[in-house]
Amino acid sequence: MSAGLCKIDAIHAILTELNTIRQELRQFCRTAPIAIGSLPSLATYYLPSKMKGLRFLNRPMTLMIQNTSEDLIQSLQEGRLDAVFVDSLYVGEALWSCKLFTESYYAVFPLHHRYRSRKKVKLAENFVKSHLSSSSPL
Repeated sequence: MSAGLCKIDAIHAILTELNTIRQELRQFCRTAPIAIGSLPSLATYYLPSKMKGLRFLNRPMTLMIQNTSEDLIQSLQEGRLDAVFVDSLYVGEALWSCKLFTESYYAVFPLHHRYRSRKKVKLAENFVKSHLSSSSPL
């Protein structure tokens, strides 16, 4: 057998193997779950009811919980997660993001507190220092 025919046979074997790998990757992409990352607060209270039985691109979804937005962004950038739900402070320009919702937070005081009649309280540095420090009584 000539050297040229040996090379053609080798190339044919390589192309056949590449085609098999390509088919396996396509199958994996169809069946591998989409990995979503979330902070514990969303993962515990908000996402379970939204994600139950949810499929995207005919693929199941899994939820990975991490404690910080920074950790979630790192996992996304390293390819361990496909998408993450994080605080907007951690979204950089190198990532695409979309605002999902705004969460309301409340300042809560005892009924006898001096702010009980106020409709608004500003979270300013002097408020935090004078009213929420451990040495100042409410």
